[in-house]
Amino acid sequence: MALFLNVMIFVDRRFLAVVFIILSFVPNMYAEKVVQEWAKSWRTLCVILLPFPFFPNVGTFELPWLCVAAPVIFGTSLLHLSRHKMLKQKRDDLRRLSAPAFLRFLSWCSLPLSLIFPLFSSPIIFDRSMWFICSLFVPYSLLSIAYESFFILCFIPLLVMFLRFEFHHMSDVEFLRIPADRSLHLPGGAIRSGRVSGTELRIAAVCMSFVLVTLFGTGNFASMNSFNPSTLNRFISVFSPFTMAALLLFKLLIPLLMVSLLLSAVLRFDRKAVQRLSCIVLILTDLMAMCFFHQLKDEAV
Repeated sequence: MALFLNVMIFVDRRFLAVVFIILSFVPNMYAEKVVQEWAKSWRTLCVILLPFPFFPNVGTFELPWLCVAAPVIFGTSLLHLSRHKMLKQKRDDLRRLSAPAFLRFLSWCSLPLSLIFPLFSSPIIFDRSMWFICSLFVPYSLLSIAYESFFILCFIPLLVMFLRFEFHHMSDVEFLRIPADRSLHLPGGAIRSGRVSGTELRIAAVCMSFVLVTLFGTGNFASMNSFNPSTLNRFISVFSPFTMAALLLFKLLIPLLMVSLLLSAVLRFDRKAVQRLSCIVLILTDLMAMCFFHQLKDEAV
């Protein structure tokens, strides 16, 4: 049933709303109390994202005020987080991250900086993930013309909370201090045989759902409606097909890159699980392809 639903999203993106409903029950897969503390926020974000699949495809209309509002809300949220008592040690980092959202760095400078700037962040899993995701939000917001930047603004906390869920055996303080430059013992994690665990199935299913969200959350990934040259006004003022295509492709890949960064952070300390997880995703996508081809019908008489 789930595979059939994933296939139907390719036919009609409005089925993505059902995926958000299913994702709202993800916290129920964890028994730890720390996950239940975040469950309400997770479900709230799923409800906020629920209407987006029913909006018109990006490219058919423009909402300049929302494009401006999303970075401002993003920067304000980071400043608010910097005042949280648990994030006192990261206050300077969060304030520096909020600056690009308010100042909207020069458009062309934001492209290389979004990939280079996070490399100089502290070697902490949470810090590095936030630096990459927040830096990628800057060029994405500059390339937005409608509600897509607000969609990503609501999608980013969902990614961060899923990362928190996967380290559910740690307290919030321990989670914020997980080092990225050395090994870490995870209970029941790295030392396992080749058997697939329920945890890996859960990660594969949720990440596949996230990929579908990035592909169809603001329109059809393969539709020409998503390729509106007006999104490039802040970058280029002359007609240059190759440059425009590269920028548009970069915009489409940014949400996928965010999901990839999340997955790499989740699997950072269990590299043996990468091969098993790849096999699981390969099997699931093959089954989706079978369901998709099963739906094809020859209407010729």
